[in-house]
Amino acid sequence: MIGMTTEDYVAAELTAISPAPFAFQLLLPGSWEVKQVNEQPLTVDSPTIIAVFEPPQATNISVQVIGILLNNEISAAHWLEYYCSLSSWHVDTLQPIDARRARASCFVRAEGHELRGLVTVTVNGNTLILIQAFVPSSEFAALSDVVNMAVRSFRTEQVRQPNVIEDWSNFSLFQDIGFFFPASWHVNQPQSGLADRMAIDFARTGTNGEILGFARLKAISAQQPVDLVQELGKTRREFEGSDIIFDGGATSKAVTLDPPFIEATEVTVGARTSESNDPLEFTALAMKTPSHVIISSILGPSRKTSFYNWAVNMRAHEIANASLQFKSQS
Repeated sequence: MIGMTTEDYVAAELTAISPAPFAFQLLLPGSWEVKQVNEQPLTVDSPTIIAVFEPPQATNISVQVIGILLNNEISAAHWLEYYCSLSSWHVDTLQPIDARRARASCFVRAEGHELRGLVTVTVNGNTLILIQAFVPSSEFAALSDVVNMAVRSFRTEQVRQPNVIEDWSNFSLFQDIGFFFPASWHVNQPQSGLADRMAIDFARTGTNGEILGFARLKAISAQQPVDLVQELGKTRREFEGSDIIFDGGATSKAVTLDPPFIEATEVTVGARTSESNDPLEFTALAMKTPSHVIISSILGPSRKTSFYNWAVNMRAHEIANASLQFKSQS
């Protein structure tokens, strides 16, 4: 199979049966056959095999198409990392393409044998499609053309618009600063202790009512000089007043953002509550424009404690920050 050209491949077309069905295709050698097709609707949190493709002769290679429905906003790369860890795959490289696409090369040892493969995921609305192909490591070089073409050729005919896993709600601070936040987060009423400061708090809860994430977006009118590091310190003290104890050794870094932002600093630090030693992680990004300072902070389980919840929290943090709009500066 070495040196095959695109003329040797044909497009296999399938439809994901989900609340919003959509067609997709991938390129496979023309002699390959569909060994398994599932026409049942996809489910939430349980990967379902949509189809399995194999060559006509018995070999050690197959391409699997797997689908799952998602409830919460999460980046494709973080979901893929989570899936690989659950599958006990060792990741060589994981490449985010954008928030909705990612690919990885990985290997797994099973019953004394090592398999090597490629995996790619694409999120279309709340539907995630995963393409995976694993072969014995000793045969990977000879079969790499087929594996690469099959896994990397995945295409959807239509992309849902807006391409969101869950609805995004629109919020504003000072009436002229707008941003979006995933709708699964509970919203507290805006708070404004001073005329030049306003904040909105968000919380994400589990099925038993436990807090899985807490976020705060705060705007400060920058009529007077505002020091970003000092404001980040004030934000930490606000959380400390909510029964949070921070670790020592916080890490901070300067962040470059597009205009209208003229300066930005991010800080990350471990934390816990006074009632539990379960590790938490606090991340805050302070962003300065000519007229405002925006501080976007999020607190929740650490990456090591609960990777999936950490990833969902960080995606909400990214959505809020990336969607900031300033009406007076447009």
